Amino acid sequence: MLLSISFNMVVKASRTVKIPLRVPGDRVDDLHATSAQYRHCQNKASDYCWNDPKTPDDLITTKKTIENDLYHPLKEQTDLNANLVQKAFKDVTASLSSLKTAWENGDRISKPEWRERPDQSYTITYDKRAATYNQREATFSTVNGTVDCQYELPTNIEGTPYELYVLNPDWSFNTSKLVYDGHRFHLHAVLKRTYTVEASANRDSDTHSENRTRVLGVDLNVKGHSALTSSPR
Repeated sequence: MLLSISFNMVVKASRTVKIPLRVPGDRVDDLHATSAQYRHCQNKASDYCWNDPKTPDDLITTKKTIENDLYHPLKEQTDLNANLVQKAFKDVTASLSSLKTAWENGDRISKPEWRERPDQSYTITYDKRAATYNQREATFSTVNGTVDCQYELPTNIEGTPYELYVLNPDWSFNTSKLVYDGHRFHLHAVLKRTYTVEASANRDSDTHSENRTRVLGVDLNVKGHSALTSSPR
């Protein structure tokens, strides 16, 4: 006999909205200098994590391990906000984790390096302890204080991602990225929200049955199209 059990399930959704930024002309160099020091931390962390590895397990992919040995020296060497140093470490461990998987699958890999690109483009990861975000502007920590950047918005915002997510109180800002494409700055704003949905599970009431609970969870995107299934063991 099958028993149907209904319950509420909390699921999360996220969206990234690309927003052009208006950076004060006298503060552009501060962002460029911040990127250079951020890149320095990334490369130092990459050197540390890639210590002549012979097997995938030799790669260091835990941010805590890097912090124990590198955080204080790099914080003293740079003018970066403490959280920017930690986010540089996080970028590196995320990259190394992907490379470790590739190596385990038999792919050839090499040490990741963060070099200055020919077009001088770059990306800096900012959490809400190194930046503040609101509906009209964002403020970023730099090596020379903070810089306020207004959003450049179209005249008509109806139906735009900006209206659907940034202005929607159901969504809130999360760790995002400041992106310079070689010509101008953008905020790749990550917006998140939590949904409560009704889910159901079927279980065989026969205690001798080998059937196990199967759960269907719906991860609602804005149009409600994507679904996620899981089968606990």
